[in-house]
Amino acid sequence: MKLLLDSTQGTFLAVLEFHDLVGGFGAAVLLLTYFLLQINRISAKSMMYSQLNALGSALILTSLYFDFNLSAFMIESFWFVISCVGAAVTWRQTRRMRRRDRSKAS
Repeated sequence: MKLLLDSTQGTFLAVLEFHDLVGGFGAAVLLLTYFLLQINRISAKSMMYSQLNALGSALILTSLYFDFNLSAFMIESFWFVISCVGAAVTWRQTRRMRRRDRSKAS
């Protein structure tokens, strides 16, 4: 976000840039995901939970590319990696269960 001085009135104008909107959308995705978890609309063990967390942190990381902040970069990087690990674990467990179900059906 840039603050511009309006010389005619002596006030500042806040101008949102594209990367600010991307980061804001990423934050909204993370907050929505957490809200859905709290009202039991999504499970912490679901693929959707991990994917939404990874998406939100990736969008915030994209905005940080343009306006860097080390502490935000660190937390979002770890959030993204942990979410991807969670998605991989969920995918592997789902695959194992499908194989087991197929072998039982045979």
